[in-house]
Amino acid sequence: MNGIGRRSIRFLVPVPLVIIRKISIPADIQDDELKGYLYLELGSSIHFPFEEPVFDYYSLAENGITKDLLLFAAPEQQVMEYADLLTSLKLIPVAADISPLALSRLYYQLDKARKDEVLFTVQFDLTGVNLCIFDESMPYVMRHFSLPFNIEHWDIKRDSSGQMLCTYTGESDELVIQFLKADCRG
Repeated sequence: MNGIGRRSIRFLVPVPLVIIRKISIPADIQDDELKGYLYLELGSSIHFPFEEPVFDYYSLAENGITKDLLLFAAPEQQVMEYADLLTSLKLIPVAADISPLALSRLYYQLDKARKDEVLFTVQFDLTGVNLCIFDESMPYVMRHFSLPFNIEHWDIKRDSSGQMLCTYTGESDELVIQFLKADCRG
C-alpha cells in the first residue's frame, strides 16, 4: 500500500449512519462512570433507531442538578465493518470521525472562525446533501438528505491525476428538480 501500512489512521463514518443528540444526565454521575451509565440507559431513557450503537460523547454545561452531554452514535456493526476493512489493509484505525467535525476542525485550524460565530456547513455529493450547524465549535444539528441518483445520467471518468470527474449527461432541468425535491423532503 505504498508505505502507509501499519500506520494509525482516523476514518470517517458515513454521515447518514450518525445521530447527534444532546442529553441531560444527573450531575452526580462521575466522569469515569459516564460510559457505563450511558450503556445502562440505552433502550430505557436513551433511544436510537438501531440496535447496538457505538457511541462517544462530549461534556457540555453542568448546573449542579444535571450535566448536559452531546452524544454521537452509529450502528456498531457498520462502523466495525469499516474498521475491519482498514485493519485487513494493514492499517490501524484509532478513531472514527464524521466529515462535518473534520471540516470544522480544519476551519478553526486555518483561523477562519470569528468570536461567537455560528457555523453552517453544507456538503454535496452525487447521492446526498449533508447540513450541519455548529455553535461554539460544537455540532448541534446534523441532517442528511438523500438525492435521487441514476448512474445512467452521469459520465464518470478519472483524469490523469486520478481525480474523479463527474459530468451530468441528463436533462439539466431534471437535476434542478432533484435538488428541489431534496429540499422539500426536509
